[in-house]
Amino acid sequence: MTGKPGERRLYAEILAALGAPQAPRADIVQMEQAALRLLKTVGVQILVIDEVHNILAGSYREQRVVLNTLRFLSNRLQISLVCFGVIEAPRSHKWRRPACPPVWRADLE
Repeated sequence: MTGKPGERRLYAEILAALGAPQAPRADIVQMEQAALRLLKTVGVQILVIDEVHNILAGSYREQRVVLNTLRFLSNRLQISLVCFGVIEAPRSHKWRRPACPPVWRADLE
């Protein structure tokens, strides 16, 4: 997701990724319903979002709207979310690197 984050942009990106025709004057409810219908039809089980850090470009309210929209999609479709992004530069000396799980291997029990 690039540019200013928002519910409309999120649904537009999902619809574009699915190859859905874009209706420039569609309202958010129409876009939401189209995205839900198409995601369900193609049988999506995992929604992968790259550059999720772009959500931070919006105001606190815009961030909450996008995050709530992602949660709504996950709950409604019963799918998992996988998000990738970069960590912002630390703003204080107390910043800690996030914990990362060990690399999983199929040959280990």
